[in-house]
Amino acid sequence: MKKSLALFATIVLGASLLGCSEKSTWNGQVGQDPPSQNQNQNQTPNQNNQPPAQNNQGQQPTKPADDGVIRGWKTGSGQSLTDKKLRNDAYEITHIQRLNSGTGFQVKGKLRAFEAVGAVRLLGPDGKGIVQPDTGREEIVIMASEGAPAWGDFTAQVKYPDTLKGKVGTLEFYVHSAKDGSKQNILSVQIELE
Repeated sequence: MKKSLALFATIVLGASLLGCSEKSTWNGQVGQDPPSQNQNQNQTPNQNNQPPAQNNQGQQPTKPADDGVIRGWKTGSGQSLTDKKLRNDAYEITHIQRLNSGTGFQVKGKLRAFEAVGAVRLLGPDGKGIVQPDTGREEIVIMASEGAPAWGDFTAQVKYPDTLKGKVGTLEFYVHSAKDGSKQNILSVQIELE
């Protein structure tokens, strides 16, 4: 009985560690789809762990018609970004809208990450990180509604000083490696700071 229990525990531990093994990453670029290992298989989006709205098998990735900079998000209820194809293996950015007060915006999307944790930071036009007034740190922690392998919903608030209004910044979304803490699955999105 003890040997059976030990064997069972070893199998469970080995299976759980499979998800923590090192994996090559893809640094997503605006308008590019991540490489897929399942491109030649006929699977539905939920079977290959893609976000529900996405099924690009056999299609060429499309690039945004403009220069890729997100503009016009401050009016009304914000701007849907689903047609911009802002995604990689870990993120899909779907919506942006202004905050009710202060200078900044709220970003919504989907995240697929270990323990449902990701991060984002805003880089100014000079490439330096913008410190968030609420935390005193550049990095904003993102908590999704579910962890990998599922896609969980998230909302993140990003703030910036008035001096950056009218300039272009970059949102850098990423997850930290469970192995060494390095940034993985980086998705960079340029945005006009209105």
